[in-house]
Amino acid sequence: MTRVGEWSHECVAVRWLGGATEAKPGARFRGRNRAGIFRWGRECEVVLAEPYQLVWRTVPTALYPDSSVWQIVLDVVDGGTQITQSFEVVKVPKMLGVLYAVLIKGHRDRTAALAEDLHRLGRVAERTSLTAGG
Repeated sequence: MTRVGEWSHECVAVRWLGGATEAKPGARFRGRNRAGIFRWGRECEVVLAEPYQLVWRTVPTALYPDSSVWQIVLDVVDGGTQITQSFEVVKVPKMLGVLYAVLIKGHRDRTAALAEDLHRLGRVAERTSLTAGG
């Protein structure tokens, strides 16, 4: 989680909360985000952490009452690894959803940005594998 700033188009840094030091169910972290001129932080909670699947959710608060569930899955394919990233908005007050869409245009359709994230993540993983001798 703490390396997400290396590849994300929006999340620039992550720090663990409450003494957590690794991704395991229940562990919480704060992500620092940016989109254009906007900056914000969100508390998140790891839902599932398996060797090839990571799932986390944004924790609703009074300031940010919405919540999304994010997932990254790694699958072995011929000659490498396929990375799949997905998200689902599971809770959002209607007016807040409209406000986000108006203020942060990139939230209207994230397809291209998330595809680029996956390419950057793949490059980070490839560099890490090469330096680790793998």
